[in-house]
Amino acid sequence: MGMTPGSGGRPRRRASEGTTGSDGSGPPARLGVGGGRATGWPPRRALALAGLAAVIVVGVAAAGRVTAQSADTVACPLGLPPAGKAARVLRVMDGDTIRVAYEDERDGTVRYLGINAPERSRPFYHEATAANEALVDGADVFLEADELDEDSFNRQLRYVYLTDGTFVNAQLLADGMAVLDVRPPNDRWHACLALHERMARRAQTGLWLGRVFLPFLGDPRWCVDLNTASSEQLQLIVHIGPERARQIMEGRPWQRVEDLDQLPGIGAQRLRDILAQGLACVR
Repeated sequence: MGMTPGSGGRPRRRASEGTTGSDGSGPPARLGVGGGRATGWPPRRALALAGLAAVIVVGVAAAGRVTAQSADTVACPLGLPPAGKAARVLRVMDGDTIRVAYEDERDGTVRYLGINAPERSRPFYHEATAANEALVDGADVFLEADELDEDSFNRQLRYVYLTDGTFVNAQLLADGMAVLDVRPPNDRWHACLALHERMARRAQTGLWLGRVFLPFLGDPRWCVDLNTASSEQLQLIVHIGPERARQIMEGRPWQRVEDLDQLPGIGAQRLRDILAQGLACVR
């Protein structure tokens, strides 16, 4: 498929070039290049560029900005992995799994290392899958293994890079489309991935919207509280649009989720759907 590391003649940005937000707020600007493949998703920002097998040392400053001088430094991959295996993405299965074809025509299912995206039927599943599609669908990629090669479902466990150097696993974390899920001994880029999840949390990006960690992993400690959630957060509940979100906010305080059947249009079946989703709660 003609996928050679570093080909294409694109300029590489040096590690010393800007790595912080222009106004010091929100997530830091990411190292990247222009001219990426057009998609319906916001333009991706490459998290890792420059020479083959290079490493950038960055740190997390107190304000959450990535700096080159911080004492707390982490290493992120910068460029394409020297031992990476070239492949082409045939299909995006969800937010952290893809089907690829290798240069020898073999196919394989690849599960991204170090992250976990929402499963089907969980909040943010469609958004995370769309984000992954926008990054890699039909793209040429390089796959980097860690210590363990496969999981119990015979999926290949890999770090994934685009040919422009984008570290896909970290990009999905930075965009708030997945959460950190590092499982030793596959922990080569643990610190780097943790850094980009912190970026998303501080910026309240994606599933971290309003500092509410959505319970797509089935964690009952996290939910959208009918009495404190914003309109945007309430609309993550099935059958709740802008008008019903306004009605919920006007009807506070709520004693039970079951009382949502008082809202116009929320009958027995829709209430069952809300309860089955498991996202709404009253604290």
